[in-house]
Amino acid sequence: MNWLRLLVLAAALSFVCSAAQAHPTAPAWEGGFLSGAAHPLAGLDHLLAILAVGLLSAQVGGRAIWALPTAFVGSMLAGCVLGAMGWMMPAVEFGIAVSVLLLGLAVAMNCAGPLAVSLIAAAGFGLCHGHVHGTEMPLLVAPALYAAGFAITTLGLQCVGILVGRWAICSLNGAIGVRLAGALVAACGLVLLVV
Repeated sequence: MNWLRLLVLAAALSFVCSAAQAHPTAPAWEGGFLSGAAHPLAGLDHLLAILAVGLLSAQVGGRAIWALPTAFVGSMLAGCVLGAMGWMMPAVEFGIAVSVLLLGLAVAMNCAGPLAVSLIAAAGFGLCHGHVHGTEMPLLVAPALYAAGFAITTLGLQCVGILVGRWAICSLNGAIGVRLAGALVAACGLVLLVV
């Protein structure tokens, strides 16, 4: 008899529980980190710009190998905070399309300019990409984990660009392949601007 009463009580309590008590969202790891980590992979514009920063860093070499990716990711994090706080950035989608076009052109022409100019450009482009990450951050996620997720994915993709770029540049006629990849990125950026 006691088991029957306990079963009825448990069934009654299950109907009384509200959704808030039933953990409706994914755990913070999934709802924050994984969601953020997937975001740079979800849009071709983000993916191409990030890989182009890596390729450009490989072409320039020296301090640019760590400085350009760091400037891009640091500004992405700042842009994410501003976007999440509701700060509106004018023409952010235009800025993202321009970033794909100009980064692709810089790789295609093997012309990054002075490191200071490249750093400013990378930081500005990172700010645009980060702003979109912040404004598109899903509700009910852990913001710090979300930011860590997209920052780590971005750094990983930039490392892929750097490694592929350095490997190609060191191989026979590989530098031409890197420049062709840059031209393809620039063409995609042009399509993004037109569409």
